[in-house]
Order: sequence, then C-alpha cells, then structure tokens
Amino acid sequence: MVAAMPRPVLQIICLLVCPVLFGMMGSCSSVSLKKQTMADDRLRKEILSTVDSLYPDRFKAVHRVILTLFGKDYVLNGYLSVDRARNDLRVVAQSELGGDVFDVHYTGGGQARIVSRIGRIKNRHLEKTMVRDLRVLYLLKRKDLERGSLFRDQDGSPVLSVRNDGADILLYFQKGVSDRTWRLRQINMAENGKTDYMIRLEYGKNQKTGKYPSRIFVTDPAMHYSLNISVSYLM
Repeated sequence: MVAAMPRPVLQIICLLVCPVLFGMMGSCSSVSLKKQTMADDRLRKEILSTVDSLYPDRFKAVHRVILTLFGKDYVLNGYLSVDRARNDLRVVAQSELGGDVFDVHYTGGGQARIVSRIGRIKNRHLEKTMVRDLRVLYLLKRKDLERGSLFRDQDGSPVLSVRNDGADILLYFQKGVSDRTWRLRQINMAENGKTDYMIRLEYGKNQKTGKYPSRIFVTDPAMHYSLNISVSYLM
C-alpha cells in the first residue's frame, strides 16, 4: 500500500540508478560463477563496448519512482541530468505535490552535494551508498572495466567481474537487439561471496524503445531501501 508522501522523502538518490540498476531479487544470495575465465577476445570487446553505449554521453531523463524505505512506500518524480564525459550527474526527486524531497549533485572531482528533507535519511553511510549506486548506474565506463575478468553464470550468460574498493562488481549481460550487441541486465555488488545490493534492468521489446533501460529495480537490504523506477522520458 502506498503511503501518502509525508514531505519529500529523499533517498531517491539512487533513483534512477541509474535510468542504477536496482522489486530486484529478493534476499541476498551467494555469488556462484563458473571458475574458468573466458578467452574470447571478440566477445570481451563487444561486452566492453556495450558499457560505453549503455547511455548517451549527455542526457536527461524523467522517472516515476516508488521508493520503499524502512517498510514504507513513497511515490516520487525523479529528474536526472548526466554528463558522462565530465563525470557529472544530478538527481532531483520531488513529491507528487511538487516539493523537492532530495537533491544530489555529483561532480567530476569526486565531490557530492546532497540536500535532503528527510531526517532519518541524513546518514553519512546511507548517503555514500546512494552516491555509489548512482555512479555505478550512470557513470560506469569501459576504462573502469578493462581490468575485469569475464565469466559465465549458471545459465551460460557472460558476467564481467571487477574488483573495486574491496568489493566485487558483477555485471550480467544478455543479448541485445542483434546477435552482435549486448545489454546490461543486472549489477551486483558482492563482498566475501555475498551480494550486498542488486540492480536489475528491463528494456522495451522493439528496437526503438529497447536501446535504453525502461525499468530499473534496486534492492539494498542492508540500507533498508528499494527502488522501482519507470523511465517516463529520456532525451
């Protein structure tokens, strides 16, 4: 049941997460990958190119978001602006009445300016987690992943694993609109073999609407929040 929006609720930072990846997949689960690293250089190049083309270099998007925070649901409108070349993004979340709930601006220098009107969300660890999710969703680039290893999951789909700040970022791919293209379908952050949070991406069915994610589901059990994001408009 969707609760009335008390006043801007925030946490939408992850909100577009990014499109931000992250409903997701329920509870934490163990990471299970086949041990052999794939030696297919062509496939590796295709996968890495997919990451660079996941979103345009510069874009804006409008989202409809259901934020579940500490067991309560809130409906938000999210406005995202991304400049991937400058490593810059800004997310503004508003209530249905139009009041700002959350405003986060991450700049290329690694600095984040965060303004929140929700007292319980003013938590340094939670804010840091949200900024991390946004960066993974919208600012990930090929050069960030070139040192990663390519594996197969239980279903045979390619998974790119990258070690980052003591954790493993696992990017799961599926076939795109053609045999030579790939789509990022899921992102997991794992430590010690356990998944900390998950982002799942869904796409439209036809070639025109299927290039970019149309829905994004984010789940972070440790931080007690999840996001169900519908992409209303991307330009």
